[in-house]
Amino acid sequence: MKHIDIYMNAILQQSGLDLTKNQILVLRLINAGMKNQSDLSVITESNKSSLSRIIKSLEKKGYVEKATHKDDKRQQLVELTNEGEKKLDQAVPIMEYTFQKIEKGIDLKELELARNVIAQLLENVESELERLN
Repeated sequence: MKHIDIYMNAILQQSGLDLTKNQILVLRLINAGMKNQSDLSVITESNKSSLSRIIKSLEKKGYVEKATHKDDKRQQLVELTNEGEKKLDQAVPIMEYTFQKIEKGIDLKELELARNVIAQLLENVESELERLN
């Protein structure tokens, strides 16, 4: 999947967006309501330090702001700024078009099968990791 990341990041750079695929993923998740850094770490399959770097970069660009959870001061929340929403609105069509290009010639049933196989592989790995711990 590294080649997909490289390709998508190149397309984003050519488009003039100052975002990476992973940064867009984090912005989309925050926009969808995932505001807790721990949850974001699990969903993006990033370790906490990698996610922290992504969030700091987005914060520096003015696309997100950090806040402390009102009921649990230990929890760090991440909020999308107006500028972040605008940038996400610019990025989504580019990402969708890019996915259409890389999925070209692949039947929808084949794509669904591939997604199911990958999901099962991930589930198997998680199960084995839990068994090891």
